[in-house]
Amino acid sequence: MTSGTNGCSVDGTLTYGGTSLLAQVMDEFAEDVAMGHGDALDAVALTLGIEAQDRPTFARVAHENFNALFPTENVSAEELMASINTMMMQHSELAKYSV
Repeated sequence: MTSGTNGCSVDGTLTYGGTSLLAQVMDEFAEDVAMGHGDALDAVALTLGIEAQDRPTFARVAHENFNALFPTENVSAEELMASINTMMMQHSELAKYSV
């Protein structure tokens, strides 16, 4: 990963073809957040460094905050990431993962 192989940048941000993983899976991520579980939700949690024991909390809190994360259908990946970070900062168990 430190050499930038497998779609990974060396600055720690997981990218694919110049776009973030979140941008690549926006639709699936939105569906997973709406349901409260799913592969895209797990993948985003993993890329954010959320430890396995905290991922169910991340999924639950994201689900509970769906309307804040997706206030419109045209949310950009950057806006969504900022909302996710704010959501995590406001939750005692997830604050340690906020940037």
